[in-house]
Amino acid sequence: MRKTIACVLKSMLIAGTFIMYNSCTSDEVENPETVNQVQQKKTTEIKAVYKDEKFLVSETSGKSTEFKEKILLSKGYIYNKNGVLTYVSARDKDVSGKKGGSYWINSELYIGDNSAINSCNGGYATDFELDADENGLYMINGDTIIHFTLVNFPSLYGGTALYLDCWIEHDPVGAVYKL
Repeated sequence: MRKTIACVLKSMLIAGTFIMYNSCTSDEVENPETVNQVQQKKTTEIKAVYKDEKFLVSETSGKSTEFKEKILLSKGYIYNKNGVLTYVSARDKDVSGKKGGSYWINSELYIGDNSAINSCNGGYATDFELDADENGLYMINGDTIIHFTLVNFPSLYGGTALYLDCWIEHDPVGAVYKL
């Protein structure tokens, strides 16, 4: 009997701490004991720390803690920039050497109160790529957990990137964050 197991990596940023966990499920139960072991969640906490006169990232999984300069992800990495966890997309530079851009877009508040649309001559975004590997990230905003999608641009000179930069300046609800 063939068995398919699917795993999903999810991340959360809570009070300055990234928490990543894998959740795996199986579509057919051939051996319930094995499937139950696979379905258990693995949780990893990532925090910005200052140790040995360096800004590092601590990665805690279970009782084990490692200190690293950066945590590698499928499409980028997280590092400690002067005490703040910072995500860098692997797509930030294209072949022409122009710096690209990445943004978090809050899926629940994307429209905001229309002030950004009015100030930035809003229209439809066309030159972006949704990062499927980083989709499903969550961030705490005050006391609320909100769903974000990572959006990458091959060049900062694209119309959508300029529009989102303008949106950041005029949006009072924090629907867009530039990484």
